[in-house]
Amino acid sequence: MTDAVDALTCRLGYTVDWRKLHHHLDQPAVTALIAVATATRFTASQQHRHERIVTALLGNVTPAAATDPREEDTAATAAHLVLSLHDAHHTALDEARKVTGPLVALGVLTPHALTPATGGHGHPRTHTRRIAMPDTGYPFDTRNRAYQRFLTLAGDHFEVVGWDNATTGRPTMITLIDIGSRDAFSLALLDSAEDHQPHALLAVTTTAAMSLHGPIPGRAAAADYAPHLAMHNADVAATTPVGLHDPDAPHVGDDEWTAVPPDIAAAARTTTLDAARVALVLLDRERAQLTVVGPFPSIDAAEAWQSDADGWPPVDRLLLPVHTPVTRD
Repeated sequence: MTDAVDALTCRLGYTVDWRKLHHHLDQPAVTALIAVATATRFTASQQHRHERIVTALLGNVTPAAATDPREEDTAATAAHLVLSLHDAHHTALDEARKVTGPLVALGVLTPHALTPATGGHGHPRTHTRRIAMPDTGYPFDTRNRAYQRFLTLAGDHFEVVGWDNATTGRPTMITLIDIGSRDAFSLALLDSAEDHQPHALLAVTTTAAMSLHGPIPGRAAAADYAPHLAMHNADVAATTPVGLHDPDAPHVGDDEWTAVPPDIAAAARTTTLDAARVALVLLDRERAQLTVVGPFPSIDAAEAWQSDADGWPPVDRLLLPVHTPVTRD
C-alpha cells in the first residue's frame, strides 16, 4: 500500500508526509487517496499485462496473417482492452486530483518544486505505448513537420496515446482521448511524405543574368529563401525554385522541366562563375522551360555531362554558379 500511495502522489507531483497521513486516517480525503492508489496500482498492472498479451499476439504476424480479418479483429479487440484500462487508470488519477487540495491543507501532501516530466512526444498529455503493432511496410519519418505540428496541436486539446512498433519504433497509430468525456478514436499512420528533394533558388537579375542559390532541401524551403535574397541583392528581378537533377542520372523526366516567362527565356544568360560549385542549365528557349543538373564540383564535370535525350528538346547549355545560401538574420 505504501508503494502504491507513493507512486500515485509522485505521479501527481506531490510528496507524502506519512506521519500526518497516519494522523488523519479518519479524514475522507485520506481514505479517498488510499482507495484511488489501490485502483491505479491495479489498473496499471492489468494494463501492462494486457500490453504484453497484445505483443505476444502480434509479435509474429506474417504478411498473410496481416491481411486476415480475424487477425485484425483480434488485434483491434486487444488494443481496445488496453485503451479501456488506460482510460480507467486516468479516470482514477482524475479522482485523485480532486482530493489533492484538502490533502495539501492537512499537510499530508507537499507539491514538488519541479514540474512533472512530459510524455512520450514532449507534451504532458502525450504518452507512448510500444507494442508489436503490425508495420505497414511504408516508411514514416517522425521528423515530418506536419506530424510534429499535429502532435503539438492535438496535445493542447486531447490526451494523446501513441502506439509504436516495439521492434522498429515506428509510429503506427494515434488515439485521441477527449479530456472531459473520455471519448476516444484512433488514427492509423500509414506513411509520411516529406519535401526534401534538393532544390535551388534560380535568380534572374534586371539584365537577365541567372544564378543559383542552394542546394536547399525542399521546394517550399527554396521558395522561402527568395525574400531574403531579394533584400540583400537589389539587382534580383525574379526568382523561382527549381529541382536539382542528379548528375549521375542521364535521363531527365518530363516533370523535371520548369516553365519560365517567355521574355526571360529569350533573354536569359549566364554570369560570372564565382562560386565553388556550378550547375548546368538546359534552357529550351522556344518552349520557355528549363531544367537544372547539378551541382558539379568543377566546370569540366558540368561541361562533360550529357543527357540521353538525343538532343530533344533542343536546348542551350548554360553554366551557372551555385551560391551557398546565406544564413538569415
